[in-house]
Amino acid sequence: GEMFLCFWLHLSLRRFVGVDIRHLKTRGPDQPAWEQGRTRDWEHWVRNCMGLRDSPVRSLQLMVRAKFIAYGDRRDTKNPFHWERVVLNIPGSEDYDPTKPWVMKVRVDGHVACEVYVYVDDGRMTGHSRGICWKASRRFCAILNALGIQEAARKRSEPSMHPGPWAGSVTNTEGEVKVTVSREKWAKAKAQVAELQEMAKAGTMRLHRLRQIRGFLGYFVRTYRWGNPY
Repeated sequence: GEMFLCFWLHLSLRRFVGVDIRHLKTRGPDQPAWEQGRTRDWEHWVRNCMGLRDSPVRSLQLMVRAKFIAYGDRRDTKNPFHWERVVLNIPGSEDYDPTKPWVMKVRVDGHVACEVYVYVDDGRMTGHSRGICWKASRRFCAILNALGIQEAARKRSEPSMHPGPWAGSVTNTEGEVKVTVSREKWAKAKAQVAELQEMAKAGTMRLHRLRQIRGFLGYFVRTYRWGNPY
């Protein structure tokens, strides 16, 4: 919800959006002028808000635009997001390397370029070294702040090769890239699959429960795509 407040409503929508403030009162006698100055029951609202069906779409679209602004000039070698060329590493090709991405931006020094991955209102940097990750993080967050998008420095974490759970997966890049899920999520997925088996044996399928299980497994298969329940 707080992420939505970083982005403005479209001009065509602002005239129709307001907040009912009739239930709001000051908590003490130190602000009597505030109560006296209230002449209306509604206040104008100009930011994306909860309840509007397209708020997530518009907020994420603007976040993607901000991300590309933060990338800056790719030809500037002092830019942490600098890259010189795009390299294809396609399965089946003679020089295919399974330890590398299928498509990668490569810097002038031969390293894979920095990248930022945003999941709604959370982001993670990737880079070939600890130092370059810090530089990319600093630039990205500084640009977001300059654009009026809130960035909480207290929530930053240090660059790591085993950063812990994020967006439903646990990634480890020590020696090789491995993507798993937490023990708790793995146990929950196994329990839900067993529950589906029991439902099938009993011949009773509760629609509400099936939807709950489908919702969780749909999140689970973001990591283990072979478990796609559809």
